[in-house]
Amino acid sequence: AGSCVGKVPVPHRDPKGQGGGAALACILFLMSSSAFTKVEKIPYGPFPAAYRVGNGALEFTVLPALSRLMSQKLPGGPELFWNPDFSGGKTKFESWEVLGGFYNWIAPQNGWVNDKGELSNWPPDQDLERNPCTVKILDDRTVMITTPMSKVYGLHFDKIYRLDPALPRAEVEIRLHNDGLKPVRWSIWNLAGVPCRGKVFIPGLNV
Repeated sequence: AGSCVGKVPVPHRDPKGQGGGAALACILFLMSSSAFTKVEKIPYGPFPAAYRVGNGALEFTVLPALSRLMSQKLPGGPELFWNPDFSGGKTKFESWEVLGGFYNWIAPQNGWVNDKGELSNWPPDQDLERNPCTVKILDDRTVMITTPMSKVYGLHFDKIYRLDPALPRAEVEIRLHNDGLKPVRWSIWNLAGVPCRGKVFIPGLNV
């Protein structure tokens, strides 16, 4: 697995609808193990709509209702991500229920505020992390979900999940958009819940 992420300014959206910009993080998942891909709409636990993308060598499942990549595995193999519905129960940090999968926050945490604008480093913003997203199928191997605009920060994520046409390789592209009229400065913080077995290596950039 690999990642590229940096702390960059998030440009403001032009009030006339011109320009605008986004911070960007990209993640590459590689798994070792039919060259065809397809996107299937499937039920997932209590949720009626998830999107499974497979190519015969690797498959992943995007769950728009929880704003995340919920599953990734080799066909018939174990899950890469910890999932409370299939990994042996739920867990909480204070009052925050941990949902598993691969998901996204903004950073730094010491800049978080609550809905009153007061500094508060917990909990994460629900609009960006877990509230239901809109979904768009970009092609037969790519799914994009878009979060609601955060009512606190005036930001939203586009989360793009793309499968290689034949190889057991998936790419995740996270775009952070500023919907406000003033520049702000945030990083994209990528998180993943993994089962308590083996080791995880994530090479990154020195930023």
